[in-house]
Amino acid sequence: MASTEPGCGSYPSRVSTTAALDEETDEWVINGEKIFVTTGIRATGVVIWATIDKSAGRAGIKSFLIEKGTPGFDVPHK
Repeated sequence: MASTEPGCGSYPSRVSTTAALDEETDEWVINGEKIFVTTGIRATGVVIWATIDKSAGRAGIKSFLIEKGTPGFDVPHK
């Protein structure tokens, strides 16, 4: 589970990572950064929280499974 973000900790209501559905590819585009992911270096994927609708408050935050190897998925160090 990757919920902690720089500048906001792991408070669900303060998630700044966003997700938007790309209409052309029918895939979600995630923009944000997660830190302090326990055993993240060994994981084959992580579950992240991202906001899909800021006006919905906490109800606009959804979970996404991101598999290792997905473009943009980067584990810079242990």
